[in-house]
Amino acid sequence: LTLAAGYDFGQREHLMVLAALPWLLLAARRIEGVPTGRGLALGCAVLAALGFALKPHFLAVPALVEGLVLLRRGPALALRDPVPWVMAAVWLLYLASIPVFFPGYFGYVLPLVRDYYLGLGDFSWWQVILSERLGTALMLLLPLAVVAFLRPGWGALPQVLALAGLGAALSAVAQQKGWTYHALPVRLLAGLLAVVLAARWLDRALPAARALRAAPAAAVVAAFALGIHNFAGAEAPWREITWSWSRAGQLAALLEQHVHGRSLLVLSPDIFPVYPAVNYARARTTLRWMNLWLLQGVYRSCPADGARYHAIRDMPPAEAEVFRSVAEDFAHAPPAAVLVSRNPGIPRCGREFDFIEYFSRNPLFAGTFRRYRAAAELHGYRLFLRED
Repeated sequence: LTLAAGYDFGQREHLMVLAALPWLLLAARRIEGVPTGRGLALGCAVLAALGFALKPHFLAVPALVEGLVLLRRGPALALRDPVPWVMAAVWLLYLASIPVFFPGYFGYVLPLVRDYYLGLGDFSWWQVILSERLGTALMLLLPLAVVAFLRPGWGALPQVLALAGLGAALSAVAQQKGWTYHALPVRLLAGLLAVVLAARWLDRALPAARALRAAPAAAVVAAFALGIHNFAGAEAPWREITWSWSRAGQLAALLEQHVHGRSLLVLSPDIFPVYPAVNYARARTTLRWMNLWLLQGVYRSCPADGARYHAIRDMPPAEAEVFRSVAEDFAHAPPAAVLVSRNPGIPRCGREFDFIEYFSRNPLFAGTFRRYRAAAELHGYRLFLRED
């Protein structure tokens, strides 16, 4: 499961699943009344709580699983269990620490998220469910969840995994983006549920001695099945294999040729293929922002006055800050090159949104950009080099 994340390895969804696995096993033991050392139980609770704290959407998973624990154990036992209270305490401490360590989060970051990010590229709930990754994962998870609850004699773990997978699916739907890594926990947990159910069936179908002898081979088959389940249709390892002749690989080669180890201004809303092409070229990006997604949020609908761009005096504060900071940084320390995407990811309102034209309305940007010449164009990206 650690490696099965493939291209989405290290995403918060991946980290959440890894942090939650010991707690999921613990939840099954708590339901079945299996004694567990206090230190181990609390360690699992703290680790899982930190994983779920990575995104508020993840709280759907512990809500469903702890609900099952409460239902199966009864309020008298469940409410005396320290595990959910320790997790809640971790979340409260986590929340209280945000203004201490990240004082700009509530007053600066959250308003940007609320005003521009949440409405950026949203799908309806049913479109997210019918996306390739999540839809495929649910096709496996839902029937297996039915089996898990129709076979209570197979133990609590299948039911715990089924509810965790459903909670992960709710998290993916709530985010309304349909991105591959949002569906990753559902894929991982559905695959794990499948092999656990298969193991429980084999335990009952085979005599004990024969099941013990078959266990190593069954484990190999289970690992192979999990790998195929998670790698089929995924980016990894195919993106790595085809890298040298892919458009991302060619962009990386272009940047390595012209700006290796030098400064680079990237005017694009893209993550991929700009990254990892910039990383491979060891270029130093000068943009204060990760990319220009904020302009996508500002211009997700056409300006009311019919203009292509907002008048500088009418820009909302967030747009004005991007407009000003890009121009000022560009003029203060002109980078060796500028990489500009022709595809702005912004609706066409009369004509295409052009990043060079947009920022050139600032005299600082326009004056500095005169020092650059077009050097190459590849797959919708224009590269301009500074003439020293």
